[in-house]
Amino acid sequence: ELVRMDERVLPLVRRIGNKALEELAKKKVDSKVKQNEELGLKVHRSKMIAFEYIFGAVAIESPYMWLKKCGGIRPTSELLGLNARGRSELVTRALTDFGAEESFGHASKRFEEHYGWAIGRTSILRVVESEAVRAEAFVARKLEEQLKIYEATETVTKGIETMLVELDGCEIRTGKLAPAPGGGVTAIRKNPCRTRTTEWRDVRDGLARPMESDTALCVSGLKSYPDIVRQLLGAACMAGLTDKTTVVGVTDGGNGLSEELAVQMPNFIHILDKPHLASHLNEAADAAGKSKLQRHDWVGDKLKQCHQGAAAQVIHECRQHKGRGKKRATQLGRYISKFEGSVNYGEFEKKGYPIGAGEGESLHRTLSQKRMKLPGAWWSERNVNPMLALRVVRMNDWWGEFW
Repeated sequence: ELVRMDERVLPLVRRIGNKALEELAKKKVDSKVKQNEELGLKVHRSKMIAFEYIFGAVAIESPYMWLKKCGGIRPTSELLGLNARGRSELVTRALTDFGAEESFGHASKRFEEHYGWAIGRTSILRVVESEAVRAEAFVARKLEEQLKIYEATETVTKGIETMLVELDGCEIRTGKLAPAPGGGVTAIRKNPCRTRTTEWRDVRDGLARPMESDTALCVSGLKSYPDIVRQLLGAACMAGLTDKTTVVGVTDGGNGLSEELAVQMPNFIHILDKPHLASHLNEAADAAGKSKLQRHDWVGDKLKQCHQGAAAQVIHECRQHKGRGKKRATQLGRYISKFEGSVNYGEFEKKGYPIGAGEGESLHRTLSQKRMKLPGAWWSERNVNPMLALRVVRMNDWWGEFW
């Protein structure tokens, strides 16, 4: 009985809270009406509106007052900010919290479970989309302010010695709706029939953290490399980066990524993700027709050579390869040649640098994919960056500051 006492008391608390808010709102409205009546305004008509507080929808009177020289005014909405179908910030915050983590349908169920009354998924969708747009502006402003401080500082002698940055892409499904070629209307609501074209787009997730720290700041967006790397630099600055900091970037070797990081990051050292190099070596071994055992030994030997700083020897062997798989071996040689200075894994390990981009790839599961890649989900392109910004606010522990 005592264990479940709160379950019995909660409905009563909700009713008391709802009634208290209703009385407080009435008192405020009556006070404003009285003030306006003293100025000569009179109530011409009145209606009841529903305003949503955390205990539920509260019925509030909304009178319309008028005086010829002053015009018309609604004290409830214009002076107190209470509008029909409006809601308190606490309700908005709860809806955004649930909607940022899972589907809007599930968010609706969770809200009802915890607060005892229901808000439909479409209403939650509108709330979350609105707050996500605000989150996008918040994140951009916060990072740009940090970049301005960094760019205005001529020289800093103290700061984080070594900063780790990782940036990697993952695909999410986007779509566009257009009128159906055959026209027509839907069976129930009689809305015009529409067809959807889908496209998989590359979302980029990045992190920055001091090498000796376990806490990273994240960025994410459907953005070009220059734009997302600039945001990543802002996050690195917030984490303590200065012009004296050595920045270690581990990437999968995407075209133009390491080059853009080197352009924007100070004292940049690039490390090619070792598992990605291993996958390229395995593909070359398969193209050459090697057996499973031969492939294992050959790939292990090439990785060992790179680990020992002998990448030039691997490049030479690839270029000299004859017979089956020659084209793939030549491509591999060019690939390793491009990143020759980024595969000296033994030297990197001596300095305590990571040689794999697992941390950045794991970030996808918690940052973008957890919400943006739900089964069957697709996104309008205009909503992608705002929703990702909302996820960034959560990941970087900026939630309280945002509200």
